[in-house]
Formats: sequence, structure tokens, C-alpha cells
Amino acid sequence: MFTITKEFKQDLKAADTINFRFHEGILTMAFIKEEKKNSKGWIKPEERKEYTHEYMGYQTLDNAWFNIMYAKSDTINALNYILKVGDVIYFQSMDNSNGYLRKSNLHHDELIARIYRKDKCIIERFVVTSSVCEDNTARAIQPA
Repeated sequence: MFTITKEFKQDLKAADTINFRFHEGILTMAFIKEEKKNSKGWIKPEERKEYTHEYMGYQTLDNAWFNIMYAKSDTINALNYILKVGDVIYFQSMDNSNGYLRKSNLHHDELIARIYRKDKCIIERFVVTSSVCEDNTARAIQPA
């Protein structure tokens, strides 16, 4: 759960890459600005802003890693547009596979956001990102 602040929205908008890591009951979200050359040609070290929250409740306790390499995508822009200062956002990793995928030994892993405004759920299931992968160590969700 994260309460949205002005700084959070600015970090979300400025990020080139976003990492979500669920591990042992803790969600770490990292906003990363890519390296850029300055006017003298020197590489500026990447900037990284982390938000961490211990989560309980409906969120899974599985370990999961979602990486959004192109954070300036329509999905992240839409999420930033929807979010207002004071909103509360919950993240959940979820296996949304169907029978066809399971038969092929594939999994459809999703990162879901649930958004509350003034204690009222305004979006129940916003898919932030997803992946389809074989049941191996490359999967986003690794059962605990």
C-alpha cells in the first residue's frame, strides 16, 4: 500500500524504468532514471528512488519481480493521470493463466493495482504489466 504524494507522482512520471519486487512480504518499487551524458560528455550515474512497503492482506506472499523497461508507456502514463495526491494504491502479483496456457506449461503473470480515493475503491483491477512465460526461473512470479 502506498499513499500517493506529489513526490511519488513526480518520480513515476520521470522514471525510465520501474522495478517491482515482492520478496518475503515486502514490496520494493524502484523508479530508475537512465544514465545520460552531460554537456562535457561524462556519464551521469543512474538515479534510483525506492519506495518500500510491508504488505499483508489480499496480496500474495509469493516472490515476484516485474520490470517495466519503458516506463514512459501509455499504461504508466494512464496510471499517473488517474492517481491523485492522497489516493492509496495496492499492488498484487497474480497468475492469470487459463487452461490452454497451463496445458502448454505456460503462465500468464500479472501485476495488478487497486486504487482507493477517500476510502472508496475507484479501480478494482488495473493491469500494470503482464508476461507469459514457461514455468521456470524466468517467470515473474516464483511460488514461495
